Amino acid sequence: MPRQITREDYEKQKRQITFQVNKIIEPEVNEILAGIDESIKPFFVSLWNNRKKRAKSNGRLRDMTIFLILQMLGVKKINLDHKRVIAAGEFYNMASYYQNWHLDNKKSVNTDFDAKLCHLASHLYREKAHELINKTSFETQIKLALLSDLSESNKAIQKGQAFELAGARIIDQKNECFEKVLSNCLTRCKYTIRRVIKSHTCLLSHALVQ
Repeated sequence: MPRQITREDYEKQKRQITFQVNKIIEPEVNEILAGIDESIKPFFVSLWNNRKKRAKSNGRLRDMTIFLILQMLGVKKINLDHKRVIAAGEFYNMASYYQNWHLDNKKSVNTDFDAKLCHLASHLYREKAHELINKTSFETQIKLALLSDLSESNKAIQKGQAFELAGARIIDQKNECFEKVLSNCLTRCKYTIRRVIKSHTCLLSHALVQ
């Protein structure tokens, strides 16, 4: 009878996968930082250091999810191309975080200038996601499928952000009726689900096993 997998086994595997993926991510982040003016570089460094520290301590659920899906689809060992695309997914995820921080003045955003820097970081990280996919040795049609799915995910994010800016945030709905609040919540969930499906599970594993 096979040994039962424990929570400790899971957490260890998650950290190991993220450690491997970070070997792809870190040089790409350093390349971004090398092109940033010294006067504003500390802010960009702090954005990455916060993400890196958390990933080192806990690993990333997204990395582990894709790894497990690949295993279920018959991939015994992830190779460099797999890691590049998983890293691309994380660059894309960080890009969406930074945009959200910019729009909502969250996390590291303390001033209007910080918000502008977050906006720039979001674009730079999203470009890295595309670059990493193009660096893979996958067939052109697979690369195009991955890039297309990232674009579809991005459309869902932007529609969701626009929906919130138009007054769909919880704080903006305190005087709305229940039906209106429910309708807005369902719409927001629709955009969130589209983003997750396209960017973090099916889109990657679907193409990676080809």
